[in-house]
Amino acid sequence: MTCEVIHSLLEQNKGITRIVIRNNEITDEDAIVFGKVIENSAGLVYLDLRHNMITTDGAIILLKALKQNHKLCDLLLAGNNIDFQLL
Repeated sequence: MTCEVIHSLLEQNKGITRIVIRNNEITDEDAIVFGKVIENSAGLVYLDLRHNMITTDGAIILLKALKQNHKLCDLLLAGNNIDFQLL
């Protein structure tokens, strides 16, 4: 399932509150799509993207998206190639 499909499913189903996509080779390009998901999802409170291929650039995209979503409580990014000191 591509990230674009997930984005489309979330647009159609506003009741989804948790997404767990661990160990799936999610990249910075995918982080752009997840950034849109974060910005546009009114009900999402938990997003687990641990152990993927997200770098610091992708993490920055996700964190910027958080400015638009005040309901997301948990964004889990451990196990990615992120320099957390740069954030």
